[in-house]
Amino acid sequence: MFPLRDTPTDDLDPDVGRREHNRLRTRAGLNSAAARLFAQRGYDGTSVDEICTEAGVSVRTFFRYFDSKEDVLFARQMDMRGFLDLLAGQPAEVPALDAIRAAYLGLPRLTNEEIELGVLFHQGMATSPTLQGQYVEGFRHFREQVAATLATRAGRTAPDEADVLAATIGQATLDHAYTRWVAKGTRGDLRKSVDAAFRLLDQITPNEPATTR
Repeated sequence: MFPLRDTPTDDLDPDVGRREHNRLRTRAGLNSAAARLFAQRGYDGTSVDEICTEAGVSVRTFFRYFDSKEDVLFARQMDMRGFLDLLAGQPAEVPALDAIRAAYLGLPRLTNEEIELGVLFHQGMATSPTLQGQYVEGFRHFREQVAATLATRAGRTAPDEADVLAATIGQATLDHAYTRWVAKGTRGDLRKSVDAAFRLLDQITPNEPATTR
């Protein structure tokens, strides 16, 4: 799954308490530890104890944040708040796919750490059918959230078929851009690859109804 920029704890609202800062740091630390270990040893070759040792927390702490070992890898990849907020803020007259493109391009550039973790995420996921199933579920969740946001942006209470189709096409385009970017060694800004992919989509389907709504 293409990486969505995680909210750094330093960028959080000052009104957010120290406990919430610590919670986010601990959660991110467990995610990073799992990504490294799954990529190195595989999902089945890594225990919860080893993830906790790598992250410097107790097993009890681990299960305060995650129900199972498979959940920890998706902690950051499923954080869509920033992207959805940007999508919801796109003017209603902007076509759906253009709004998805603009929302992604509005995200901050990925840090080197986030790029590394994105690559490790895919390497670790490839070691387990269990994680691959979670990955597919993540795609479904993304489509549903994007479709719902597109509907809200247009003043509808529920997504219609065009919202769902736009979310599906947008997701596939983002994933295509990310796959190509990784294949090229993650050089340059991922947002430029995303923009190029959407421009190519415009050329392929210039009269596609989902891009002219």
